[in-house]
Order: sequence, then structure tokens, then C-alpha cells
Amino acid sequence: MSGRRFWIVSAAIASLLVGSVARADEAAGNGKEHRVRKLHYAIRIEPFLTLAAAGSFATAEVLRNQLAPGQCRWCRQNRFDQGIQDNLVWSNTTAARRLSDWTGFIFVPGFALGGLAALSTMDEAPAGMLVDAAVVLESTLLALNLTSWTKLLVGRQRPFLYRATDEDGVERLRSADDNLSFFSGHTSLAFSMGVSAAMVASLRDYRWAPVLWATGVPLAALTGYLRIAGDRHFLSDVVVGAVAGTLSGLLIPWLHREDADKAVVGLTASSTEVSIQLRL
Repeated sequence: MSGRRFWIVSAAIASLLVGSVARADEAAGNGKEHRVRKLHYAIRIEPFLTLAAAGSFATAEVLRNQLAPGQCRWCRQNRFDQGIQDNLVWSNTTAARRLSDWTGFIFVPGFALGGLAALSTMDEAPAGMLVDAAVVLESTLLALNLTSWTKLLVGRQRPFLYRATDEDGVERLRSADDNLSFFSGHTSLAFSMGVSAAMVASLRDYRWAPVLWATGVPLAALTGYLRIAGDRHFLSDVVVGAVAGTLSGLLIPWLHREDADKAVVGLTASSTEVSIQLRL
């Protein structure tokens, strides 16, 4: 049944893709003139911020064995997570884990970055390709930092350890990664890349932007499902990862939108009143 579920979900993603292509093709045929919008990118500042974010994430990964808790800090199960886990875990958890690596680390990034490059070329705006990729990278690094440092602080035990009843078996499975379940890094990575790429395409007003929404988000959701099926994460780990990835994927591109320079934050004061002006 595990393989059957995977193919059913894959078929649903394919149908969404076909529908989005048809809608995009219809929209492209209706408009004679089309202007691609710009994104604001502070070349003097943002590359350094990106490097700092990359350094922070690299630090968490390099020092994972030293910083990860030796004992779980969040050890108790809850009925909700466990009930979902019992129904979604595959008998072949290794296959689910490998598939999640493919969807999260190859398919989603490929569709996100490759899709943006293709869409910018199709709309005759290839010059914006590097800025598009830079914004997606910022979104991804924000999600990865939130995930990595939260994992180290929370210290939640992986679900597969609850199923290991033999003490020697638990010892063989024990590693620095075993208490880093909350929240799902695969899921936050997939959603941050998929959503940010689709958001960039929409803000640019690429005519085929619906294709990225129809591929990136379902593939990210599939990645989260496979992390549960592989017994690596609880549903709550995946949901929080999806929320974190989605928020970073929406926020960072939105801050780079074409009219971002028109945002106003002002404070005026007098002897009788104080007023705050905010326009985003």
C-alpha cells in the first residue's frame, strides 16, 4: 500500500501541473504586451547578509554532534502524533526516506531554480535570473537557520526510537541526530524553496508563474508526507516545518517587491499627540 499511496499522490501533482500549464498558456495567449516587474535587491548589503546566514547554518551543521543534546528534552509521545504515525508509516521506511531525499533535495530545488530560469527566459527577461535565485537563496537560508537552531534547542526524540523496544537496538540507533526531530528540515527546505520561487514568479508577473505554484507546493507537501512515512518525523514536526518554510518563502520575496521602496514607516510627535504612519 505504501507504493500505491506514493503513485496516487504523484498522479495528483501531475494533474495539477497539467491544469496550471493550460491556464498559463491561455493567459499568455490573451495578452499582447506584457511587462515583467522588477525586484529590488540591495547589492551592497544583501550578499553579506546572505553569507552571514550561510555561516550561521554551516556552524549549526558542523557543530551538530557537539551541540545536539545527548538525551532527549522532548521525550513524551502524544496521542495525536502517534495515531497519525501508526497509519502513515510505510513498512519499507528506507524507501520513503530515500524518496524524501529526492523530492526535497533534487526535485523541489530543480523545479524552483530551473523553473524561474525558464520562466524569465520565456518572458524575455533573463537579466533578472540571478536576482531571482538570490532571493530564493535568502528565503531558504532563513528557513534552514530557523530549523537547525530550533532542533538543537528543543531536542525532540525521533519517532522511530519509540518503536525500538530492545535496549541494545536503541544503542545501535543512537546518534547525534536522533534527538533532532522538531522540526522537519526536509519540509522547511522544500516549502521555502517551492513557495519563494513561486512568489518571485508572481511578483515578477511571469505569465507561467502558476506552474511553479502547482509543482513546488505539492512536491514540498509530498516531501513532508514521506518524512512521516519514513518514520523520521511526526506530523507536528512536518506541519511546523511547512509553516516555517512557507512564511520565509512569502516574506523574503515580498520584501523585494517592485514597490518596496514606497513603504513608509514614520513617527510624528507634538505636545498633544503622537502618530505613527505605516504603509507596506
